[in-house]
Amino acid sequence: GVHNLTGSNATMLDNALNQNGQNGVHNVASNPTIGSCLVQKNGANGFRNENHSDATIVDCDISNNAQNGMHNSLSSPTASALILTGNGANGVLNDNQSNAIILDGKIKGNALDGIENSGNSNATIGSSLIDANGAHGIHNLASDPTIVVSVISNNAANGIYNDGNSSPPIVGCKIDSNGNHGIRNKGNSNPAIVSCGIVNNKFHGVFNELSSPQIQGSVIAFNLQDGINFIGSGTPLPPVVRSNSIASNLGDGIDLTDTGLLVINDNTIALNAVIGVNIKGASAPQVTHNWIVANTVT
Repeated sequence: GVHNLTGSNATMLDNALNQNGQNGVHNVASNPTIGSCLVQKNGANGFRNENHSDATIVDCDISNNAQNGMHNSLSSPTASALILTGNGANGVLNDNQSNAIILDGKIKGNALDGIENSGNSNATIGSSLIDANGAHGIHNLASDPTIVVSVISNNAANGIYNDGNSSPPIVGCKIDSNGNHGIRNKGNSNPAIVSCGIVNNKFHGVFNELSSPQIQGSVIAFNLQDGINFIGSGTPLPPVVRSNSIASNLGDGIDLTDTGLLVINDNTIALNAVIGVNIKGASAPQVTHNWIVANTVT
């Protein structure tokens, strides 16, 4: 559609960039300002930003493109008030150290992930709806994005999947009704999960494999398996579960297997369908100052 080459700082407003054979907009080492555009049904990506293309993209509808709605590689655009729906791969793919800023977005109904961050891509994602995507809502692989005040719901797999040493701060988010876990942490992924609502997910609210999240001030409730499940823990710090309400889950409130040291402090753990805190294997948690009541088994 439009190809901005090295050094181009074009301004593009109120354009339709539709049904082109490759990308709707392809920026290479350029920083255009693009607003109020329709970028639809292109044969590759809606936007392709690469080689330090830090475009400003505002109020665009980026829908039904064959690949990603937006693919950023070694680029950090600022994208606000975008609609990214129905694209054939991810809504947004950030790879190769792309630190995009994504604010006030509607990222819905894409075939794969709503947003994928890989290769040390530390994006900022805020005030966005990430809903009903075909895989994960947000998938982080060896990346530490900042995820704040967003709704991550109804995605086919996990709401947020952190893998391969991904430790993002996740603050003030609602993570609900996803097809697997609300948040899954794997492979020494140690996020800070603060003031979130993690509810109504099909499996565990938070599932941790060899990972040490810091979970604080959150509501973890009405999930169809455990509220929080740990298998092993990460390094260098132990997992911490502090000042949360972990209630009315259909499995255990907290389930621990071979975690070693783990801190469970000042939580309300109530009305879960099985056990409040289920300690198994080589687990040595410090369980202090909690209110553990009215769980079905104990």
